[in-house]
Amino acid sequence: MRDFGTDILKDTNQNKDSILLRHLRNIKPSDEFISYLVALKYYEGDKDAVSKRIDYRIGIEYLGEDSQKLPHVFRLYKKELFFNRKKPSLIIEEIATALSSVIYPLEITVDHRGKFTSIINHDQIKKRWPAVKRNILKEYRGDITFKIIKKFEETIKDHKKLETSLYREIFWSIFYHPVYIGHNEELKKETSMLFPLEPYDPLVVYKGATTISPIITEYNTIQVQFNGQSTIPNKSRFHLEKKEHVITSDLQIDYDLDQNTRIPNLIHTTCDIYDETDEKEIKAIELLVTRQEGDQYAKSSFMKKENKQPDRVKVKPKKRDWFFGFKKKQV
Repeated sequence: MRDFGTDILKDTNQNKDSILLRHLRNIKPSDEFISYLVALKYYEGDKDAVSKRIDYRIGIEYLGEDSQKLPHVFRLYKKELFFNRKKPSLIIEEIATALSSVIYPLEITVDHRGKFTSIINHDQIKKRWPAVKRNILKEYRGDITFKIIKKFEETIKDHKKLETSLYREIFWSIFYHPVYIGHNEELKKETSMLFPLEPYDPLVVYKGATTISPIITEYNTIQVQFNGQSTIPNKSRFHLEKKEHVITSDLQIDYDLDQNTRIPNLIHTTCDIYDETDEKEIKAIELLVTRQEGDQYAKSSFMKKENKQPDRVKVKPKKRDWFFGFKKKQV
């Protein structure tokens, strides 16, 4: 598996008392507003340079427990969406940002294990759509624009389709996976993970195991790691030019969970896709979710229409021309 150089984030304090965690018990959310930086990177072949990158900020507000069904209720905010370290500039990026403003703020229920269960502000999402749709059609035209609008409209109209669509985002499939499950005496449990390799393909099933570290880190977090493997089905897009090839994938997810709330402080995910027949790496995906500390990441900042450059700029972006089927209307 590719080394993304994040081992420094996982230092543990061996002098602290070792705590044998036979179970990751239920999550215990606090009223503290939490802000995360999310960085999603794609690599082609075995190249170390990033071919595509998406950054954004997620804010999570705990609204309490539902007295009827007893799940936890959260409100999520999403802002500062950047593509290859730049503000949205390509038409597809601008439309994607507009569609995101329809979905968020998003109110959801989560069970006591940390798994997403339902959307509870579906009506608000549908009410936000007509105005955003009008604005998109004022600016853009073309068959691809109309297809995107039609597909999005079909999705948000159907409650179940909208919930299913969330799991096709890598952040959702990883953040709301129930890692809060019982383990054996070796702090290990065989399990599986659903992961979206391609936006419109079915989710890929990775079979493997999760392992809990018995050492509480110096950051007062619990470390949980999932390792799994999968053979990519023939109907996947990876087989379009490799009909008879065996294509496999490895998935590793490292969680640093707050010792008290069991809410992630950090998630690091690496996914590699291999062509076993040609003995070549096809693609790699990396997701880094980092909790931000400090007053500057309070709830109020998510309510303002700001458009600042994301933190920790390290990679100079490369301009790419995508989706020639789009046309911007002339003013």
